Amino acid sequence: METLYSAESFGNLARWIVRGRGPLTSNVAEAAAFLRSSETLPAPDVELIFAPVLFEDEGLSRPSQHGVTIAAVLLQPRSVGEFGEVRLSSTSDQTVVVDPRYLTDPTGEDIAVLVRGLRRARQIAGIPPLSDYVREELLPRGAAVSDDDLIAHIRERSQTLYHPVGTCRLGTGGAPWSMRSYVSTGSRGCESSTPR
Repeated sequence: METLYSAESFGNLARWIVRGRGPLTSNVAEAAAFLRSSETLPAPDVELIFAPVLFEDEGLSRPSQHGVTIAAVLLQPRSVGEFGEVRLSSTSDQTVVVDPRYLTDPTGEDIAVLVRGLRRARQIAGIPPLSDYVREELLPRGAAVSDDDLIAHIRERSQTLYHPVGTCRLGTGGAPWSMRSYVSTGSRGCESSTPR
């Protein structure tokens, strides 16, 4: 089975240029499913995203081998609002530290939903015809079966999906679309909230 592992080749580039076909036409997230992690929920709380490539190092490095990814995405996180923090690392160092404090909701429901999502992803990977192509589970590995094992994996490997759902105004006033720096000299920020 060809995956995006081998997409960056001269042959695939030629196939894309001449025919508009091949792995370079992929949008990476080839399929998605919106699921309820519990039958009692009124709406989905988990998204499963399928990609025909191993998503390693947040997609910043070449995949290490052929493979697929089924990612569980938390749709309605409870770890929001006052839990996140943006600060300078120290008064002498102007490095900005962003701590979104993922998976810090006091109820633990965010983690519980992701455990259920991960279990569902495993279930789907084990059903033909997909299971015909899956040789082994690389992450979190098949030995990780208990809730504690899966929670440890989720805490170690979870990351953003790169399109947060909220914005806030920067600074204390001025034009809503300004690029003025309110933090330190030389830094820039883009205010992206909708003016009211």
